[in-house]
Amino acid sequence: MPHPLAAALSALALAAAALAGCGATEPVDPAPDTELSFALNGEPWTANTDVEAVLTEPGLVVFAELRFDDRFPLRQGIGFAVPWRGTGVYPIIEHREGGRLQGGYVNEADGDATIALYEPVGGAAERGGFEVTRYDEATGAIEGRFAGVFVVDSNYVRVTRRELSDTLRVTDGHFRAVVEDRR
Repeated sequence: MPHPLAAALSALALAAAALAGCGATEPVDPAPDTELSFALNGEPWTANTDVEAVLTEPGLVVFAELRFDDRFPLRQGIGFAVPWRGTGVYPIIEHREGGRLQGGYVNEADGDATIALYEPVGGAAERGGFEVTRYDEATGAIEGRFAGVFVVDSNYVRVTRRELSDTLRVTDGHFRAVVEDRR
């Protein structure tokens, strides 16, 4: 059974892709005003899709993917759902706030089938976080940074199609997007 946070963020990504008409087998070049990248176990990782940023009454969701044109439909994604309080630091360790699931995740998918889900873990020094460093309410421009340690969910340990290791160290993450305000 898919993890509720991953399912919600994946549904958002699929809806955004459908609305954008993304049916092609090639990666979609992100819009010039969106970017999301980080080091994954020390190797560069840069999304090649638009960074989806949606603000609703309960919170902010930020999500992006890396799609592999040479191994279509393989894709990797990272997403965060946080309660919205403006600029500041938010935890990425999964928790409930205001009755809503909050946190971060990394996933691997083959088409619409999840082949691995990674959840944030660690002690206080390793937890990392998700920080919104700038938000312009007039234009919707948002920027921030993130980091954390993620481990594969036990339901996916034996999946042989996984390409990523069991533990992922996400460092030097940053994002830039335009928020779709649905409040």
